[in-house]
Amino acid sequence: MAQQGVTAFHEERWSDAIDLLRRAEKVLHAPTHLLYLARAQEKLGLLIEARENYMSIKREQLPSSAPQAFVDAKNEAISELAALEERIPYATIQVTGAEAARVTVNGEELSSVFVGVSRPMNPGKYVIQASGEGLQSEPFELNLMEGAKQVVPLQLVPVATGSTAAPIETATPDAVAHPSGRGSANVPTGTVYVPERIYNVRVGGRMHGGAAVGDLVVSDRSAAPVRWSMTIKALRNSP
Repeated sequence: MAQQGVTAFHEERWSDAIDLLRRAEKVLHAPTHLLYLARAQEKLGLLIEARENYMSIKREQLPSSAPQAFVDAKNEAISELAALEERIPYATIQVTGAEAARVTVNGEELSSVFVGVSRPMNPGKYVIQASGEGLQSEPFELNLMEGAKQVVPLQLVPVATGSTAAPIETATPDAVAHPSGRGSANVPTGTVYVPERIYNVRVGGRMHGGAAVGDLVVSDRSAAPVRWSMTIKALRNSP
C-alpha cells in the first residue's frame, strides 16, 4: 500500500497518494510514509497539514538501529519544512463592537482562542463573519495568498429585525391627470409601513405639471416586489 502511494505521488495523483499513504501509516508507522504524505499535501495546497507531518518526522527520535531510509526521510523533512514555512500565510481576525462574538470561516465556527491572534492558514479563498447577541458583521471575503500576512477586520453592528417598521411617506393628491391623457389616476395618501431592512426602490413615470407621476416599486430578496401608484412633487430650494 505504501509503495502504491509513492507511485501515485510520482504519477502526480496527489489525492490518491494521500489516501494510500494515510492507510499505510495506520497499518505501520514509518517516517517515509509521512514524508511522501506531506509532499502530496503540499502539492494540493494543504500547507498546514503538510507542516504537521513534516514536524512529526522532525520530532521523532530515531534509534541508532533505524534504517537508513528513515534517517534520510528525517533529514529531508527538516530541509523541506524550512522551505515550507516561508510559504505559509497568516491571518489575524479582529472583531470590534462586542467582547464576545462567534466567528465562522466558510460557515464553520472558529474557536475563540484563534480570534485576535495571527493564525496560519492554507492559501485560498475564505468568507469570514462574526456574530453576537443581536449583532452581526458584514461577510469578509479573504483571498489569502502564499506567504501573505493579512488582517481581517470584522465590525459588529446591530441586526435589523422585522419587529420594527420603517415608514414610507406619501403625501399626494387623491387624483392627478395622467400624462398619457388617459384621464385621472387615483393615488393613495398616507403612510405605508414595511419591515425594516435594505430595499431596492425604483420610481418610474413621467413629469406632469411639476410632479412625477408613475409607480413606486419596493422589493427585497425575500419577497416579491410591492408596487404603489403615486405622485412625487418636485421640490425647489428657496431663494
